[in-house]
Amino acid sequence: MSDSTKYSTKLSKSQIVFYGLPALPLSLPTLALYINLPTWYHEQWGLSLGLIALILFFARASDLVVDPFIGKLNDRLSDTTQRAVIIAGGLICIPSSLLLIYPAESFVAISMSLGLIGLFFGWTLIQIPYLSWLVRLSSDAQERITIASLREFLGLIGLLLSALIPALMVYLGYSGTEALRAVVWIALLLGAITLTLLMAKVRFKPSTKKEDSQTHPASTWRSIQRNRLAKRLAISLFFNGLANGVPATLFPLYITTVLLLPESDRTLYIAIYFLSCIVSIPVWIKLTRTLDRIDLWRAGMFTSAVVFIPASLLGGDTAWLFVPICLLTGAMLGADLAIPHAIQADVADYHHWRFGQSQTNLLFALWNMITKLALALSATLAFGLLELFGQTPLVLALIYALIPSVFKIIAVLVVRDFRLSASTHKN
Repeated sequence: MSDSTKYSTKLSKSQIVFYGLPALPLSLPTLALYINLPTWYHEQWGLSLGLIALILFFARASDLVVDPFIGKLNDRLSDTTQRAVIIAGGLICIPSSLLLIYPAESFVAISMSLGLIGLFFGWTLIQIPYLSWLVRLSSDAQERITIASLREFLGLIGLLLSALIPALMVYLGYSGTEALRAVVWIALLLGAITLTLLMAKVRFKPSTKKEDSQTHPASTWRSIQRNRLAKRLAISLFFNGLANGVPATLFPLYITTVLLLPESDRTLYIAIYFLSCIVSIPVWIKLTRTLDRIDLWRAGMFTSAVVFIPASLLGGDTAWLFVPICLLTGAMLGADLAIPHAIQADVADYHHWRFGQSQTNLLFALWNMITKLALALSATLAFGLLELFGQTPLVLALIYALIPSVFKIIAVLVVRDFRLSASTHKN
């Protein structure tokens, strides 16, 4: 790939930090949204698991519809306008988040639906340009891994705080509802601060490539369809997203129903899982300097699948075995966070080189859409199977651990001979 296809300058270390900071508040409400919120609406507000599954699915479906259009639009927008889109997304997230945690008592299901739809839309407006900026931060494959890893590391800190803050508040005597609301308020405050810093501190030099400013409406979708690397990466991300989403959805029920542990232990196991992931990220970054990134990612996914299968066989008397499972799968999650985004950036460069079009935002929007679809289907699949076969410990354990392991292995097989290596990207 020639230098003419590479994007603009590297950022300073301080700018890279300012770029990564918004990942913390963006991830802070993630556990609340995907793990605690469905259970909270079931236990606190009496919504059935089936209704919750439908609400989650249709909210995600509404989000999926707009993703590619926002991505395509961002490819045509100036840097200034993209920043305005990010700010608009943040402003939409505020009332949507508050509606979710303060639902109207007479319209609980409607409040949940509207809150999720608005929050997902706001997140999309932020995420698509934010994630795609990785391509413009650096043209070096190894440095992209470092930048993406810092961003995902800060995201993990947000996830860890989303587990620790409620635990601390419950310990201090606050209710679970008060703890959930506190996480959301903190996320909104930090989000306002970090997005303001992002807008003020992270700047790009304008591209000098004539083709970057040109659009080709007639061939836009055709070139995407012809990019086999982009499509295979999307399929792998989809099955890996399913594999991560199903256990995340069922985790609270698994802890109390299968392992017969108290609700307070949910936070403990979440902390073990994410701390292991945080510790592993520097190791994965170091490994990418000598080993192929695709091979490392595949190894991480396959190891996670094998290690997670025994979780389907645990019970109250063997609950302690879930600790090493959390440690090992958490370490493998480090590969999921440190590597794929850099691969996406390289595929975007390849797309520009191979098809002569700069469609970075559209590609990231499509990958983002695939990930969201996987999350939507994982919640629907998890709760739907529980409704169908009954919420027994055996059924819950099998859905929680065995099905995701199969999905992980499929994700590995899809990218088994992925041809774009780090060495190829440099050429």
